[in-house]
Amino acid sequence: MPFYHRVYTPGQLQFITSSTYRRTPLFLSDRFRRGFVQRLEEMRQELHFLLVGWVLMLDYTHNNPVTRGLVSSPGDWP
Repeated sequence: MPFYHRVYTPGQLQFITSSTYRRTPLFLSDRFRRGFVQRLEEMRQELHFLLVGWVLMLDYTHNNPVTRGLVSSPGDWP
């Protein structure tokens, strides 16, 4: 996976994506889904962040609008 330079400002919204190892559909398993949701809530409480929304898919990765050439910088995305 390429390394992207990111600039963080305190209080700004973050968009975080990830995929499973070798795109393995781990979240077909109820055990893995429940474990992920439980750990996400534990981290949210521990790190005190606001979770605006999230999506859990089988092995999902999100297309970055900058790398796809839709915008020139993250701040240009609506």
